[in-house]
Amino acid sequence: MSLAQVHNAPHRSALQAIRANLDACFLERTDIVDGVLTALLSREHVLLLGVPGTAKSDLSRTLCESLNSANFFRVLFSKFTVPEEIIGPVSLAGLQRDEYCRNVKGYLPEAHVFFADEIYKANSAILNAMLTALNEREYVQNGVPTPMPLQTVIGASNEFPEDSSLEALHDRFMIRYWVPSLQSRDSRRKLIKSNFTQSSGVSITLDELALCQREVEAVIIPDAIHETCLDIWDAMDEEKIVASDRRWRKAMRLLQSYAYLHGFDEVDEDHLEILNACMWRELKEREKLSGIISAQANPLSAKVEVILASARDAATSVGTMPAQYDESGRNQWVSAAAEAQQQLNTCLREIDELKVKFSNRKQRKAEIAQAKVREMNDTIKLQVARLFNI
Repeated sequence: MSLAQVHNAPHRSALQAIRANLDACFLERTDIVDGVLTALLSREHVLLLGVPGTAKSDLSRTLCESLNSANFFRVLFSKFTVPEEIIGPVSLAGLQRDEYCRNVKGYLPEAHVFFADEIYKANSAILNAMLTALNEREYVQNGVPTPMPLQTVIGASNEFPEDSSLEALHDRFMIRYWVPSLQSRDSRRKLIKSNFTQSSGVSITLDELALCQREVEAVIIPDAIHETCLDIWDAMDEEKIVASDRRWRKAMRLLQSYAYLHGFDEVDEDHLEILNACMWRELKEREKLSGIISAQANPLSAKVEVILASARDAATSVGTMPAQYDESGRNQWVSAAAEAQQQLNTCLREIDELKVKFSNRKQRKAEIAQAKVREMNDTIKLQVARLFNI
């Protein structure tokens, strides 16, 4: 089978269809969608931090609906949550047989995706059960460790753990994101004007997912990437950003999964960006960590992202095209459009200069950014032509 045939195999196509659907459903959540799917491929767990109402639970449920025949389990934790609410109540019939069993139907032991809302309100009584579930994917049934089909846990919280007893639980979440409210005016407009429906019919079977997970193991991590990871680790030590040895070991699987998700069979320097979501513990560390990873991995990609953000601001500043009969508004809009096009052309030149300066680095993201800037420029040109009926 050729490489193209492998990449177009049904299970890979299904994975990409799910990715596209989630990206379309959840505005300004591309990085988080990729992170959640990376966690799913590597059978790791994701922590989503942020204020309520930012679609954390919707994303979790939609992910589960994308897994054909998968079970979804959700718990809103409080200090009064008891183990029976998580792993099921004790079976009275079992006790009559002198067996200590639980009725697990509809509870965590049968779940493929678990959404743990307000996870850091969990009390010490359920920590051991939670850690065993997250680590070993097991629960104890009549004294016997019993496997669970759990693929990933998506935890949510609007606060960091304050109790030191929660540190072990916090470290089990390999990927962590701060989820802000929508930032761009365009996204906010889409939100209030559109009727988003998460159900699209795209799905992947659990067998197909298992095949993807096995193929992840075959993704190559070159020695150069291992060395760059060590350089990042050293730089983090200098900045007092601490990540456990276990986290670094598991991060290699994340790199493989992230590369696989993007259609690659070998990890390259651009894929190291997933470490931005893996190696921080406190919010104040994120910006510094991003600088470390960019400097060691691919400074070209980091600089291009800044230029691309500037280009988006320029394109957005043009605003809505006025009616043709509004001469005053038309002249102002045309002037804003001309200024934006000038800024976009400057962005294109800056990216070209960076590509030359960093010619020894991967150019993929720079080329993608240029294509996006050209698309913005073409859109404005088309609007100008439409305004004047050209």
